[in-house]
Amino acid sequence: MNKKYDFLIDTHCHLDFDDYSSDIDIVVKNAMNVNVRYLITISTKFTQFHKIERLVSRFNNVYCSVGTHPLYTDDEYDNYTLSDLLSACNHSKVVAVGECGLDYSRLKRDNKKEQETMFRKQIECSNISGLPFIIHNRNSDEDMERILTDEAKKNKLRGVLHCFSSSERLAMVAIDLGLSISFTGIITFKNAGTVRDILKKIPNDRIFVETDSPFLAPMPHRGKRNEPSYITKIVDKISEVKQLPIADVIDITTENSLKFFDKIRA
Repeated sequence: MNKKYDFLIDTHCHLDFDDYSSDIDIVVKNAMNVNVRYLITISTKFTQFHKIERLVSRFNNVYCSVGTHPLYTDDEYDNYTLSDLLSACNHSKVVAVGECGLDYSRLKRDNKKEQETMFRKQIECSNISGLPFIIHNRNSDEDMERILTDEAKKNKLRGVLHCFSSSERLAMVAIDLGLSISFTGIITFKNAGTVRDILKKIPNDRIFVETDSPFLAPMPHRGKRNEPSYITKIVDKISEVKQLPIADVIDITTENSLKFFDKIRA
């Protein structure tokens, strides 16, 4: 294959989290030192977007998303409008909407309906703005399939299932709907054979890599704070699972990411 790219993109990290408050410059430099050229720091609370704005203004190679994580549905449900979200999408460094979706892992009360409403609002924002959306899904495969299938009947979706650890069925539904799948350090874990089996079946042109740092540090760093420079361990594992040269995995995933997050000018 004719290779275009020899650098990596961490398509999903959380550099605004307090975990990096004391050494963010070092963390970004560590990434650059192993050829992770671009980082996308992902919004979890729209009302805290000002923190992300300050961060991306400091680093030329750091981009971001804007949106609300489903676990913060109750906090943000009535705190902003679709117009507010669309306005934020005009920021030159905002390359995606989200992370948005469903999370039934820690339901303090039954707010599934509210989660769905916020998810659909952020998909609508993606459709109007033209920016792709980043999907969080946890313990909610059936509702996720229903919503995505329903929304795909209205508009062609540009979305990615991030940090994939769901069922093969949902992965195949997502692929059929034209969505992409992003893999984290989970694929390096000893007990993640099912996720690796699913990875084998995902078309190469639908795969992204991400750290989801500071969470889910890949082996051999598991249990420690994760950071974008560790994405090379995920690439190594994809190379092994897909039986592709590492250079090909780098080229493929970077090309996929730049087509998807097309406001990044590489």
